[in-house]
Amino acid sequence: MGYLWVNENNRYQDAKTSYLSLLDTDVSNDIPTNGTTNITVVQGTKNVYRNQRDMYLLFGVLFYGLNIIDATVDAHFMNFDVSDDLSLNLNLDMKNYAVAPQGVPSLTCTLNFKR
Repeated sequence: MGYLWVNENNRYQDAKTSYLSLLDTDVSNDIPTNGTTNITVVQGTKNVYRNQRDMYLLFGVLFYGLNIIDATVDAHFMNFDVSDDLSLNLNLDMKNYAVAPQGVPSLTCTLNFKR
């Protein structure tokens, strides 16, 4: 992202210099951009380069921020136990109670973890 930002910034600076040279009244120092001296085209080109430069900066900052978040989450879960001693068992049984002799369906959830 840094390379792309520097490249677009250089292109923007060149287009800006060309645009400013076209604004003055001295025609002898006009600098063409992409082979044209049309001030409207040069201004549009300058704006495109500036927008692309700004987007590369935004993407670079977002990418860097996501890397920080990812590293923080990885560091947080570094000591997280994922061994085979961890288990969750679900059992569906029929329990017999004195108040309901025909049996009552029951669901048992057992979480085993290592201390």
